[in-house]
Amino acid sequence: MFHVEQSALIFMAAALVAAADVAPVQLPENAPPALQLPLATSNEEAQKSMQAGMLDLVLGWPESARLHFEKAAQADDMCSLAYVGLLMTEADADKRERSLAALTERINNLPATPVETFYLATFLKLLTNDKAGAAEDFCRRAEQYRLDSLSACWGILLLHCSDVGYEEDGKIRPLQQRALELAVSRYEQNPEDALACFVRAYVEESAPQVSEQALEAAQKAVQKLPGHPIPSHLLGHLLYRSGKAAEAVPHLMQAAKHATRKDIPEWESSVLMTARLYVSTALWTAGQDGKALATRKAMNAMPLDREHLHAPAVILQRWEAATLPLRVLVKRPKPAREGLIVAAAKAAQVSPALPGEDPVLYVRDCLRAALYARVRAERKQMSAAASSLKLAEEALLKFEKTREDVLAHGAHYITPWMRAMEACEVALATARAEVYTRTADMWRESAARSVRPVTLMMPPVIPEKQ
Repeated sequence: MFHVEQSALIFMAAALVAAADVAPVQLPENAPPALQLPLATSNEEAQKSMQAGMLDLVLGWPESARLHFEKAAQADDMCSLAYVGLLMTEADADKRERSLAALTERINNLPATPVETFYLATFLKLLTNDKAGAAEDFCRRAEQYRLDSLSACWGILLLHCSDVGYEEDGKIRPLQQRALELAVSRYEQNPEDALACFVRAYVEESAPQVSEQALEAAQKAVQKLPGHPIPSHLLGHLLYRSGKAAEAVPHLMQAAKHATRKDIPEWESSVLMTARLYVSTALWTAGQDGKALATRKAMNAMPLDREHLHAPAVILQRWEAATLPLRVLVKRPKPAREGLIVAAAKAAQVSPALPGEDPVLYVRDCLRAALYARVRAERKQMSAAASSLKLAEEALLKFEKTREDVLAHGAHYITPWMRAMEACEVALATARAEVYTRTADMWRESAARSVRPVTLMMPPVIPEKQ
C-alpha cells in the first residue's frame, strides 16, 4: 500500500515543483533575512512560528521545530507548510507513513505562495526518501536565487548527509566534496549570514582534520544564533575533534543548557541527551575525571521512561549513557595497575535499570568481559584471560543476532546499533592484542580499523585521553 502512496507523492512533488517554477518569487536585493519565507497566511502568530520552526528544522532540533509547527497550525489551520513540517518532525516512522496520503489531499486544497509550493514539493521528496532529488531541487533554487540562504543550506546539508564522511585513506567522497565547495563559496560570499556560517562549519563535522575556517564559521554561528543549542554543540564538536577537549566543554555545556526546556520532556529531547553525553566524554578526555564521573552518574540516575523505550532520547539513554562508563575504559592503559577490574565492575553497575531482554545488556557483557580479559592478561593469568575473552565473544555473537529485531523498531536504532558494534569490536581487538601477544600488532591494527568516523555530531564511541 505504501509503495502506491509513495509513487503518488513523488508524482505530486514533481507537479508542485513544476508549478513553483512557473511563477517563482524573485527575492529583491534588500530582501529580509532568509528565513522570512513569503507565506500565504496573514496570521502573525502562524508566520512567526513557521519561521522559528524552519530554523530549528534545518539546524537539526526537531523537537523544538515540532512545537513551532504545532503553534502555526493552531494559529491558522490553513497553513499548509505547517502540516508538512509536522510530518518532517514525526519520530514515529509508521505514523509518518500513515499520514502521507492524507496530507496530499489536504495541502491540495490549501493556499500557498510559489515559494511555499516549492518547499511543500521538496519536503515531500524528502518524506518519500528521495534525498538526492530534494538536494538537487534546493541547489538549483539556491543558484537561481542567491539570497535564498535557507534553500542553499538545505541543499548543502542534504549533499553532505547523502555521502557523509571520507574514505579510509582520507580521500573525500564526491558528494561530500560538492557540499564542501558549495559551503565554502556560500560562506566566503556571505560571511555574516548565520546559515552560511553554520553550513560552512557543519560540512566538516566528520572531516579527518577540521580547518580554521570551519572553526571560525562555527564561532560566528554561535554569535549570530544566541540561545540555540545546535551551533554551540557544533562548535564544541569541532573543537573536540581538533584535540581541544577542554575548550569544547563550555560550549557543549551551553548546548545542554539551551536544549533544556520545560515544554520538551526529557524522553523526547535527543539533542539534550546527546549534549549531556558529549559533556561527560569531553570532560573525561580533558582529564577532568571527577567531573566526568559526576555527569555520568547524573545521567545514569535518570529513571528510564519505559512508556517511551523507542523514543530517540530514550534510545540514547539506553545505548549510549548506559555503556559510556565501560566504553571510556576500553583503551585505558596498563589496566591491572590502575584497578581496571574494579572500575569495570562499578561501571557495569551504574547503568540505568534496563529491561530484562534489552540487547544493550549483551553490549555491556561484551565490554566488561573484554576488559576483564585485558586485566588477567596483564597479570599473566592467560588461561583466565582466554576464558574472559570467550565470554566477550559469546556476548557479541548474541548481540549480532539482535540486529533485525532491533532495526525493526525504526531508523533511530541504526546509529546506536552500529556504534555498539564498534565499541564491542574495538574492545575485543584490544583485548586480543593483550591475550594473543604473538599477533598483537595485527589485533591493534584491527582495533584501529574498527574505529569509524564520528558523524551526526556525536562523541566518539571509544574516547581516549588527549
